[in-house]
Amino acid sequence: MDENMHGIIGIVDRSTTNVSIARNLEKMLHGLSSVHSSNIEKLYTFGAAFAIVKTDGCSSKGLVAENEDVVIAFWGQLYDKKHLLTKAGQDSKSFETESIGKALLKIYSNEGIRGISNLNGRCVVALLDKKNSKLELISDKNGFCKIYYWTHGDKIIFASQAKAIIRHEDYYVESDEEAIADFMMLGYSLSEKTLFKNIKLLPYGSILTCNNKKVKIDKYWDYSFGNERTSSRAINYYVDEYFRVLKKVMIRQVAGKRNIALPISGGLDSRTMAGMLDAIQFNGNVSTFSYGKGNCFDVVYGSRIANKLGYSHKHIPVEGAYLKDNAKRFVWLTEGTVNCLNSHMLLPHELIVNENSDAVITGFLGDTVGGEPIAGVKPYQQNLDEQVFLRTIFELQIDIMTENDISVYFKPHIFNKLKGKTFETFSTNYWEAPSDIRYFKGIYAELVGRQRRYTTFNIYAFEDLTEVLSPFADAEFVEFALQIPEEFAITRQVQKEMIVKYLPKVASVAWNKTRMPLNASPMRQGFQWRWEKILKNSLVKSTIGRRYLTLDDNYLNANEAIRTSSREFVNGSIRNNPYLAEYFNMDIVHRMLDEHMNGTKNEYGKITALLTLSLWHELFLEGKQYE
Repeated sequence: MDENMHGIIGIVDRSTTNVSIARNLEKMLHGLSSVHSSNIEKLYTFGAAFAIVKTDGCSSKGLVAENEDVVIAFWGQLYDKKHLLTKAGQDSKSFETESIGKALLKIYSNEGIRGISNLNGRCVVALLDKKNSKLELISDKNGFCKIYYWTHGDKIIFASQAKAIIRHEDYYVESDEEAIADFMMLGYSLSEKTLFKNIKLLPYGSILTCNNKKVKIDKYWDYSFGNERTSSRAINYYVDEYFRVLKKVMIRQVAGKRNIALPISGGLDSRTMAGMLDAIQFNGNVSTFSYGKGNCFDVVYGSRIANKLGYSHKHIPVEGAYLKDNAKRFVWLTEGTVNCLNSHMLLPHELIVNENSDAVITGFLGDTVGGEPIAGVKPYQQNLDEQVFLRTIFELQIDIMTENDISVYFKPHIFNKLKGKTFETFSTNYWEAPSDIRYFKGIYAELVGRQRRYTTFNIYAFEDLTEVLSPFADAEFVEFALQIPEEFAITRQVQKEMIVKYLPKVASVAWNKTRMPLNASPMRQGFQWRWEKILKNSLVKSTIGRRYLTLDDNYLNANEAIRTSSREFVNGSIRNNPYLAEYFNMDIVHRMLDEHMNGTKNEYGKITALLTLSLWHELFLEGKQYE
């Protein structure tokens, strides 16, 4: 796989020689990247080694730094680098070229670990106390910049991608059964599990300390939620603050950018990003693109939004061969953490490169912090017992296999070990929420689960090409958004009213959920209701309503992709697969495949999940990525 990967790598091992450490570091680098050595910053010290692998377009300098006492390595994206440099007494005016490593060293010498553990960004920091041989790994507040680690005897190995760790000569690659069960239900693994046994993800807002073979993890930060279900303030206050804070964040994140690529749909978050670029009078070029069938809402409404703002727009069709052509590469990039169903996210790579985009801006996290639970509003409005409520929102988040499906598809001895584990972990996340309000506990479970472990692929799909901006994930915006009272947040009322008030151009384009502009008049809303009612008439459907009804929300027809152009690839990867046979009843799997292929049932979720596991095994356990 010739991918231009990037990230941080580190080894701390006082039980072996520096020669052995250097040899393993090179092995890990080979597993992580194919970039030229000039794009790698390395630092060796007694019993330890660090490396930062940068993409070709990365302008950051001095990401690894040391003095006589400590070594610091930084990787990721700071949302407010100027503030960090000012705090360190460095020149904030030349923030593009100033050394982040040196700035962190200065702050650490003045403030200790607290000074470098509360950064606003998507980043990780590794700090080695040379004298005491103590390693500290620091995740960002949200945990959106991942750092994986593995401990073995006297050593700790860490990297921003697990595929680097498995290259260490002492690691034996095995699967984690609980992670597989999570994945087959939800489409991602919960807690800190990975598909690689004994390789763990550092939790969000945490500091891992490894000293004298002992590893402990302490939280330095957690989410803070509002205490109100109903508000003592009028909604206009939150509408105005939403715009003010997001505008400030947008200006900060796009500073110095000239060519921005924007994936755009008919939803709320990407249109907010598009409208905000217009509102702050961004003076660079904005290139938008939408995936899917030409008649899906995302393409139709996305192009209309772009047209309203004078941005260029490209339609990127998702053809039947998208799985055959992209699934393996997607699994390699995401290490099996995300269903390859989403491998269409790789399709705009060529466009982004050709447009010379120095950033991609995404609406990632806008839905959750904006107030929309993935389970929908209804469970929160019902008077359910707490356990019934918890089971309800869990089942509404199941994306692939229900617990009953798991009992049928998994081999009995595997199922008996894993039964109920996924719900147990989900419940733990819910009960650990720093709030007594049910709505905020549900949002918390989504933030530390689905958003951190799954939805972040909206960032990782592009960050090997260029910088990815995520204004909704900025600490300042998240802090504000989670204070919005439940009555205003749960239906995304604040965001919708902000768009209408401050972003009228994008408000005038229809929204996927209603097919109406956000600023539609009461008369227009009434007309829409009557029109939808009329369309139920079969004669109207077949005549004047035909064109209207061709629009739909199905931008990705994975069912047909599996049956047609990707059919042979899917069958060859799943049928009689010996790895899948270790866990699954293959007679049931084959029957499900047959029913899908002949059109009796639509099972794209189960099929693409099994395909993901098959490709993960091929790439990482069989090691075919190294051929």
